This record gives sequence, C-alpha cells and structure tokens, in this order.
Amino acid sequence: MSHEINNTKTFGGEMNKQELMIKDFRAKFNNPTLKTVSKMTGIQMTRVHRIFKGHEMKLREYLKIDELLKSEESNTINNPKIQTLKLQQLFGECLIELSDDALIEITQDLENKLKVIEILRCNDFKSPTIAKIGA
Repeated sequence: MSHEINNTKTFGGEMNKQELMIKDFRAKFNNPTLKTVSKMTGIQMTRVHRIFKGHEMKLREYLKIDELLKSEESNTINNPKIQTLKLQQLFGECLIELSDDALIEITQDLENKLKVIEILRCNDFKSPTIAKIGA
C-alpha cells in the first residue's frame, strides 16, 4: 500500500503543500536539473519528472525533499555534496553559454591546478606556500 500526500487544490487555486515544497526546492537549489534532483534525493529521474509535473509524492519522497529543504547543510557553502552538484550544473551552463575560447581557458586553468597537485604529491613536498597554489 502506497502512502501518498494529499494533492487537492485549496479554494482560489492556491498551491498545495507539495507544490509549495517543489517551488521552494527549485528556488533553494537554483532550479536543478532532474538528474541533479535524482542524485540529491535518491528518487529515480523519471519519478522526479512526474512529481515536478504534478503527480502525488509518496510519503518517503515528500520526507526526503522536506529533509533537504530543512537541512542546515544545504545552506552551507562548505557542504561537498551541494558544491559538487552546483559545480556540475555550472559546467553544464558554461558549455552552453561560453565561447570556445573561454572554455579552452577554463580547461587549461583546471588542468594546471591538477598538474600542480600531482607534482606536489609526487615530490611529497609540504611547503605551506606551494600547497596554497593547488587549493
């Protein structure tokens, strides 16, 4: 038996709790892609699509999204999971919006940072000044 959240409209066509939650989720996480939402919640991407189109959420889906909205971690810049998702979304936007020259420059910068880190690891060099270069 499936537990589902009531999806009835209130008087005047106002949004119900599920619709408000989805709106808040999209705003808080900068309108993430379906794939990103799926990774964040553990809900299958096709199911996320249906939920975003208005299908009723199961209780566990509702609770997972609610947990992410209320989570202190989701508000902090130091949360690696959120930062990884934001970086993936940013890369996607860059691929669409930036020129080829800008993308080449960004690629070279990232490759240079990785080379510095590799050199530091290979040399096992622990100088605080040089270690900041890789950060």
